[in-house]
Amino acid sequence: SYTVTEPATALSSSSSVTNILCYGDETGEIDLTCIGGTQPYSYLWDDNSTSEDRITLSVGTYYVTIIDSNSCSLNDSYTITGPAAALSSNGVVTNVLCYGESTGEIDLSVTGGTQPYLYLWNDNSTSQNRVSLPTGIYNVTITDYKGCEYTDSYSISQPNSAVSVSSSLTNIQCNGDADGEIDVTVTGGTQSYSYLWNDSSTAEDRDGLDIGTYYVTITDSNNCETFD
Repeated sequence: SYTVTEPATALSSSSSVTNILCYGDETGEIDLTCIGGTQPYSYLWDDNSTSEDRITLSVGTYYVTIIDSNSCSLNDSYTITGPAAALSSNGVVTNVLCYGESTGEIDLSVTGGTQPYLYLWNDNSTSQNRVSLPTGIYNVTITDYKGCEYTDSYSISQPNSAVSVSSSLTNIQCNGDADGEIDVTVTGGTQSYSYLWNDSSTAEDRDGLDIGTYYVTITDSNNCETFD
């Protein structure tokens, strides 16, 4: 009598795949397990690697041919995935309009990575968007769900100085005349300026004035005001 034998089971494989957490990294892994057929096994991947297990892989599909000692073969493939795009941010900045105020804002939009996102600013705020900010530099670290980080910086500016006024006054020389003058000089804020006097005049400088007290409200192009 003669007995013909064969391997107890067919050649097969399974794997544990580690996908990439952060866009652009090469941290993918394939931990391959083979059973059946006749050991030992040899491996040939489509990128010419002959290792059983793979590390430091980028996103993509990897094909492997497994060959046992009897030249029986098995073809298989494994896919490494990752975020479709890198973390990035775009901030719409509203600068401080009036010197010394805290009206700056940063409206932050984040794309890429894996949602949800966490935010940490250099002033310890954890809000996505910022309001009521004084002038300054604001740095933010954005962390996605997979622990990937992205850092960005935004600057809040303001006018170089507050709106201020100085004046040169010419008093009336003779009783009963109306030849008083006020020559106003405005600096700071954001040009141009508008003027409103308590007698409803909108002129910058005044002449032909009677005796009296004259008040002026000066408004710059950002609606910042000063009074004199």
